[in-house]
Amino acid sequence: MVDNTPHSTESSMSDTATREELLGRRRAFLGAITGHLIEWYDYGVYGFLAIYIGQLFFASENPAVSLLSSFAVFASELFCSATGGACFSGRSRTALGASARSSSCCCLWRVRPLQ
Repeated sequence: MVDNTPHSTESSMSDTATREELLGRRRAFLGAITGHLIEWYDYGVYGFLAIYIGQLFFASENPAVSLLSSFAVFASELFCSATGGACFSGRSRTALGASARSSSCCCLWRVRPLQ
């Protein structure tokens, strides 16, 4: 049988656009969730290991000073993350800025004077 009812190409195009938009939103949502899970996992691991990081990298007579120094590094990362998000508006600029900050911090860590 032949279907003689008129079909609108506009409705089929809008259905395709709606499906593509839905898939794009779903993909963006899953990417954001994955990024946040990895970020908070990193924070959790650092928080649990802060005692040991403080003892190894910030040796002091007082263990509280070592722990607070370790937490200060952690706080500076949170601050830099927030200010980086505010300063860089595009995705590529943000990725470039994050890579530059990470690289510069690693380089500065390597050239710091040892005690």
